[in-house]
Amino acid sequence: MVGGMTECTTEALAGPATAAAQAMGPDNVYTVDDLSCSEGWAVTAGLLASTDNPDMGAPTSFVFEQQGQFWVVQDKAKVCGTSPTTTTAPADATIPPALFLPGCAAG
Repeated sequence: MVGGMTECTTEALAGPATAAAQAMGPDNVYTVDDLSCSEGWAVTAGLLASTDNPDMGAPTSFVFEQQGQFWVVQDKAKVCGTSPTTTTAPADATIPPALFLPGCAAG
């Protein structure tokens, strides 16, 4: 923790990312393969699978915003703005521009 804030590391985001996957289905597992951080936000990219077949899944990303010492999953439909298929962040996106592509344009 730095100044009361949780660091943006794979270790710090693994738990919240797994919780986000399990919120979609209790048998889900999630492996973080990549992490991008900017301005108190983070995007994990990894494989979303089931406990029955953890090696077969779908590439999935989750968007998090740091709130105090916690990383809180964000709804992409709300933070990515009105044009999530563009290559640059629309004016109404709240996710930092540096994270728009990995967080909004990816799965």
